[in-house]
Amino acid sequence: MNPILREQLCRAQIHLERRNRGEIPSSQAIPPQPGVETFNRTESSIIVPAPKGLDYFLFQRAGIEFLASRREALLADDMGLGKSVQICGLLNYLPEIVSCLVICPASLKATWHRELNRWLTTPRSILVCDGSTAELGTAGVVIINYDLLGRFYPLLSKRSWDLIAFDEGHYLKNREAARTKHARELARGAKRRVILTGTPLLNRVSELWSLLNILAPAQWPNFYRFAHRYCAPVRTSWGWDFRGSSNREELAQGLRRGLLLRRRKKHVLAQLPPIVRQVIPLAVDPSPLLEHLTHRIAELYGFDPAHPPFEIDPEKIPFELISEIRRETGALKTEAAIEFLREQTTDYFQKVLVFAHHLDVLEALHANFANKSVLVTGQTSLRARQKALDAFQAEGSAIKYFIASTRAFGLGVTLTAASHVIFVEPDWTPALLDQAEARAHRIGQDSRVLVQYLVLENSLDEKILAAVQSKRAVINAIIER
Repeated sequence: MNPILREQLCRAQIHLERRNRGEIPSSQAIPPQPGVETFNRTESSIIVPAPKGLDYFLFQRAGIEFLASRREALLADDMGLGKSVQICGLLNYLPEIVSCLVICPASLKATWHRELNRWLTTPRSILVCDGSTAELGTAGVVIINYDLLGRFYPLLSKRSWDLIAFDEGHYLKNREAARTKHARELARGAKRRVILTGTPLLNRVSELWSLLNILAPAQWPNFYRFAHRYCAPVRTSWGWDFRGSSNREELAQGLRRGLLLRRRKKHVLAQLPPIVRQVIPLAVDPSPLLEHLTHRIAELYGFDPAHPPFEIDPEKIPFELISEIRRETGALKTEAAIEFLREQTTDYFQKVLVFAHHLDVLEALHANFANKSVLVTGQTSLRARQKALDAFQAEGSAIKYFIASTRAFGLGVTLTAASHVIFVEPDWTPALLDQAEARAHRIGQDSRVLVQYLVLENSLDEKILAAVQSKRAVINAIIER
């Protein structure tokens, strides 16, 4: 007999005997899944098509192999490890996946569109749903945010989806929410379903059931069975209290041998560069002033204002124009940046270093995260700066966000409590970007640093940052030689 088959039969026989003895309640416990645990696998030898000039990390190939080997999966890698890239790789690896639905927070729709265009190796029609029904029933890949799910559920449910990817899947933790019910019904009609989240468990074990039920309803059919087994139920005068946890090892083992793939940064440090950089486009309509400024730059450069070139060198733009562009861009970006921070970091346990340029932008950021942030600007005294620094760096501190002016606090300090840096207003001087990033990536930092640059999609902001990054790469290549 095949050794693998023999092992599977032995596992099944042992489980059946334990269940018959009453050691495992038949209606409540997780049946052990045959096979080797792969929940944190970091290497794979499979060959996955990739566009010219791009390649996957080994742990991303392992993730693609894991996703390809099953119909449902919970991909719970840390933020910054490229969960969306692995979905793109899955589409490249399995050409039989023709129709794909991506459901994500609104702030990530443009990022998903960007990543798909960058990584897919075969042409696909991609639709970012913004409230219109155009092409919703025919596009190969549809990207929609959770807030629009109920509105477009009737149309989405009519399609047969080869793959549905639920990004930031902890948005579905509430089993009674309308978005969760719609997600559950859509998932049941899909051939493959994947939930992506770096925080599958936010507060209570009971919240995990909703995700498991969406992925594998046959294995996790009933919330109350799950809760009585794994949530340490307490009977109160108001009913059952499921805020606790029980049989944790059994639950962990069941997940690790079934749905879950989770790699932490510490698992893949050897594969990652010291700093992982991402450009995050924010979908914000331009103001009349920004459109006017774009036309003025177009006249200087001689391009169509509706189609700016890939890169625009800010050194060739008159200073007064630069100043106007930066101020208007910062004003337009503020609300979207705050929404991005809320969606991406509120349930994120790590500390975050946030840089901006204009005082009104910095103050707006601080006001929205007042109880969890400190603010340092050019007007902050040396004593107050040190107090803010100590509060942020202190272990166990409630201060999660260090919000600072790039030029006022980009030099000479160590902020290694953060391994996540967000530039709401990226500086247009390459050296200042390096110096600001280095606040987190210094001696004493035991993790790789994720740096995200927020830009206005298809704007001068995005084009100028591209030029700055190109120039920065040239400078660093020369200096590092």
